[in-house]
Amino acid sequence: MNNLTAKFMNFIECNGSKNYFFGSIAVALLIAFACTFSLSTSYEVVIDGKDMGQISSAAALNQAMAATKEKIQQETGMEITASYNTVEAKIGHSLFSAKMSHDELLALLEDEVEWLAPGAVLSINDGETQFSVATEADGQQVLDKLKEAATADLGDAVVKSVDFQEAVTIEAGNVKVSEIQSPDKIVEQIQEGKEEVKTHKVEEGESFWMIAQNNDLSVDELQKLNADIVPEKLQIGQEILLTKQEPLVSVIVTKEVTVEETIAHSTEYKDTTSLLKGENKVV
Repeated sequence: MNNLTAKFMNFIECNGSKNYFFGSIAVALLIAFACTFSLSTSYEVVIDGKDMGQISSAAALNQAMAATKEKIQQETGMEITASYNTVEAKIGHSLFSAKMSHDELLALLEDEVEWLAPGAVLSINDGETQFSVATEADGQQVLDKLKEAATADLGDAVVKSVDFQEAVTIEAGNVKVSEIQSPDKIVEQIQEGKEEVKTHKVEEGESFWMIAQNNDLSVDELQKLNADIVPEKLQIGQEILLTKQEPLVSVIVTKEVTVEETIAHSTEYKDTTSLLKGENKVV
């Protein structure tokens, strides 16, 4: 082995490469030294499987999550139970990596993490539409307000029952804090409803104006929906687009109404021997 080493060094000297060889070794040693001290353990903040940046330790993430949770609790006055997102710190090694500061990490969590709190979900038509409220009582308040609005102008009618055409449920559970709404706001959205687009086939005797009137639209609104149709040249069977706001919930009211009215009738007179002259009796 020593003989081979001597031969190799002799080859380097003979080719004038001794300085270059030792210089290369020195550079390699410097690179190895730098890597040893720069390649350090780091942690990647991962939110719902997505890498968001590096931090110095897992403890830094735990502290930032606790601080963010506390801030949300103070701002909302609600008891935060957990984060909606999956947030974790994955260990790794990085070379010359820039790590987030505490303030940068807090800002990231405030922007990206949703928080959960005890509340309730008002569900319409088996979850077709859902609203989050702070309590079950708030959900019931929504339903009560809808019923009150439906029975507000019934005069002397006696209300027998008030119900909803759609399936409506209130279920307690954790909800996203950012999605919780007040009962008044939800009532407003339900009454405003959603825009539904339908089609109507022209029937014999119908005019453009008649179709608009029967669907609570102005002629101008109907024309905008059907820009390619000439109102004066409607044809039977032609399809016309219609659109209208439909409430999310329909309230069904059963009422009893007492009406007093005069019924027209004729009067028939009959003579009888059982009464004195001038007397009469309604039969």
